[in-house]
Formats: sequence, structure tokens, C-alpha cells
Amino acid sequence: MTEKRTPRRRVQRAQTQNNAEVILLPAPNHTTTAFRQKSDTGRIESLNRGGRSAQRRRKQEQRAASIARSSLAQIAGTPTRAPQAISEPKQPRRSFKAAAQSVRQRLQLQRRLVAHSVILLAACVVAWGRGFPLNPVSDNATNQAIPEVLAAAQLVDEVEAGNFQRVVIPISATQPQSVGGGEHEVVVDVGPALIKPAPERGPAFVATHLVANEETIADIAAKYTITPESLIAANNLTGPVAIGETLRIPRVSGVPHTVSEGETITDIAERYSVGADVIMTFPPNGLDQGQALIAGREIFVPGASLAGVQNVSVRGAIDSINQKSQAAAIVLADRTNLREGPGTAYEKIVKVNAGERLQLIAKHEVWVKIRQSDGEVAWVAREVVSIPEEVWSALEETDNFPPPPPPPPVWVWPTYGDLTSGFGYRNFSVGRFHNGIDIANRKGTPISAARRGTVIEAGWCSGYGYCVKISHGSGMVTEYGHMMSNPVVSEGQEVEAGQLIGYMGSTYDRAGGGYSTGVHLHFTIKVDGTAVNPLKYLP
Repeated sequence: MTEKRTPRRRVQRAQTQNNAEVILLPAPNHTTTAFRQKSDTGRIESLNRGGRSAQRRRKQEQRAASIARSSLAQIAGTPTRAPQAISEPKQPRRSFKAAAQSVRQRLQLQRRLVAHSVILLAACVVAWGRGFPLNPVSDNATNQAIPEVLAAAQLVDEVEAGNFQRVVIPISATQPQSVGGGEHEVVVDVGPALIKPAPERGPAFVATHLVANEETIADIAAKYTITPESLIAANNLTGPVAIGETLRIPRVSGVPHTVSEGETITDIAERYSVGADVIMTFPPNGLDQGQALIAGREIFVPGASLAGVQNVSVRGAIDSINQKSQAAAIVLADRTNLREGPGTAYEKIVKVNAGERLQLIAKHEVWVKIRQSDGEVAWVAREVVSIPEEVWSALEETDNFPPPPPPPPVWVWPTYGDLTSGFGYRNFSVGRFHNGIDIANRKGTPISAARRGTVIEAGWCSGYGYCVKISHGSGMVTEYGHMMSNPVVSEGQEVEAGQLIGYMGSTYDRAGGGYSTGVHLHFTIKVDGTAVNPLKYLP
């Protein structure tokens, strides 16, 4: 039996064409079975120790050695056998306990990393916020701190004490910047800021004053340390103050102003000869944060005089600052009527607006006799003006006024029924022009006087049959025709509106050109002998 020999113990020598001697190394497929078993065992242990990286490195080394041997064999002219593939060892399975231990180690490592990151971040935040010095600072260095640091520390103290409030100011700063060789406009948002709270605005008028007897404008102004012009402008005074009148007192000297449409702060400042900042910074105006003016709103102009006030009567009141208070009525509402006498039966003569002062003369029942600023005398109802009770009680009662005018004429319908024919031209043949209206009803329906007046004709009338004619003055006459029988009134008798004068029928005078087709009342109104449409007067 022939013994299988190991190539590793034998050194082959080959001779090339140029007589060079080449030593052939043993190929992996020439190894013995014992060597392969030993080698495989060592490789498995190596894989267990080094893992996949070591196994990959070993494969690369084997592939390189095989390529080297093949190259040498070709040079020597000796054929070589292809290397026999070595079966890959199987990776041993890891136990559940080892896998769990590996997971726990990874979690512990991650927790430690997160904790260290949080601690480092907190330290950076505290150091950035100057919560503590990163380096020891001596007392001398602390005393030599820069002013900005001291100011920042003081600001923090004030914020914590509540002296400041955090608000967002919607301000944007526009500045030019050069981008790509051209100039562009970039809007920079300033963002939140710490500002002091706005001052207490309060009202522009801080008190009211009830005018007493014999007080003057100058006395009241001196009591509140304001100018008389301020008192006049604040209350639209046109003359001496009235007893019992309530005046509003401004916070400082100046005049109120009602904003007009399209008006600006600069316009107002120029009108009253003051600075625009004076108006903007006066707290009651509420303009210190750049707020817009609102048309119709009243603002206050500190330090202004009456020179800018448009009302001439108010400017003229400066001549009466030393006159004593008078008994006057203050108008409460706009468009209040002044009349010729004490009652609604008297004609209206003028309308006055709220706030106007009317000098008191006398009273009659619940009406007040007054004198207007132009000197004209009129009457006004007490309920539409303000008069103190003590002044009203002391006011003289009078009967010196003209008699009331006659009441306006009262019209009523002369009867009731159906309106069968109107005033004017009509189509049928009986009288083309109808000078009145026809009202039809049953025979005997009552007929009344349409207005107060005097009977000028009663009985049988030409054309009408039985009729009544009544004069109402000023050339106006009413006629009632086609009555059933003689009327119940007689000529010369005074009748009132709605008083019975006869009954409805169908009589007519053919000789006088009259005609009737049925029971009805023919009613006519004439002015200076000319017939007019009765419907213009009847209610």
C-alpha cells in the first residue's frame, strides 16, 4: 500500500527556460486531512474570538496566496490543481442570556450619554446667562465691573420687583442693505422688548363745580389753579355763568378740541400754537404710543388759548369773566323750540341747541319767559331746560303775554256712506263737470256741518232742492244739497263742526238745472266763489 505523502515536507524544484531554479510552495489542496482538521478547528476558534472581520481577513489572505502560487506555477510550466473550497464554519448561536446582557449594556451607555449631554447643556446655559462666574473673581474685580453689567443687574431686579412688564412692540425698522451690488430694502423686526408700563391716563377733566350765587368765572378758575380761558373753553361759556350750573374742571390749563375728519396732530398743534409733542404726550389723550386720531373724538390741548377756538361767542366770553353769576336756564337738548307765548298754541320762533344759556325773566305755570343772547324775548317749557329749584321758586309769576291765537280749523266728514262720484270731469251725460263729491247712503242718513261757521242759506235752493250753505270766513263756503226735507238749522245760526244740519235724500230743482238719480249728499267747497276739491280739506 502506497503511503500518501504530505507536500509540505517536499520541496519541488523546477527549472525554467533560462535555467533558473524555482521552489514550488505547497497548495492548500495538497494538505493532509489531519492538517485540514487542525486548521479548521483553529479557524473556528479564531472566528469566535475575532468575529466576522477576522474571518474576512483570513479569506483575503488565502485568496492572495492562491493567486501567488498559480502565478509561480505558470512561470515554471507546472500545472496546478484548482484549490478545493473549504466549507465555511457555522456561526455558533448566542444564548438568550448573552443577548439580554448586550442589550442592557447598550441601554446603560445611551442613558449615560444623554445624562452627560443634559448636564453639559445646563452648564452652558447658566454660564451664558451669567448665573455664576466660570472663573473665580476677586473682590477687586467685582468692584470694577463694567457699567453695562451693573445696569443689566439693576434691570433684572426691577423686572422681578414688578416695575416692568413684558410686552411685544409691533415695530419694524427699515434699513437699506447692499445685496449683490444693488441696494435693497430689508425689514428688520425689532421683536419683544421690556418697557415701563404706560402712565395712568385718567380723564382730562378731574372735577366738577356747581356754580353758587355771585360767583365769577375768574373766582372759579383761581380756585382750581387754571386760567379763565380754560374754564370758558371747557364749558363753552358764552357769558357769565349761571347759578346752579355744573362746570367741568380740566386737569391743567388748556382747551378741548374735537377732531375733524382728516385732521392730524400737526394741524391741531399749529392751530393752537403749541408743539405736537405736547398733545401726544398728554396722558389723557392716549396718543403716546403712536395711536391714530379718531374723527369726532375730543382731545385736550394743554397750554392752548381761546385764539384757536372757532366759536366766536365762546371767545367773546372772556369779557365777562368778572361778572357775577346770573339766574339762567341751560338748554338740555338740541333743536329746542322757543315760542311766542307760554303754550304749544303759540307759533315757534327759533330753535336752540343743548348747552345754550337763556337769561330768566319770569314764569307762567310750567313755562319760562327768557331773553336770548340777541336780546329777543321768548318762552320755553321748563321740562326742556335746567333750572335749579331754588331759582325756579324765586322766579316772578307773570301774565304779561299775548293772547293765544285761534285754534286751527277742524274739518270732519259731513256724512258717511259710499263715495260714488268725485270732483272734476266725468264721462256720463249728467253734468260733464262735477263741482263736488257725492256720498250715497240710505234715505234719512244724518248730515253734519263739515266745519265751524255761520249758516247763510237753509231751505229750498236752486238746482240742489233742499240744501244748507255755511260760511267759514276768509271767503270759504260749504254747500250740502239734495236733502230729504227742510234742514234743521236756519239762516244766521252758528254751528260747530260735526253738528247736525239735516238728512240725506234725493230732492233737486229741475228749473235750476239740478238732477238726482238716487239718495245721496252732494258736498261742495268754494273759495271766493270757485269750487275746489273737498278731499284736500277733509281728514
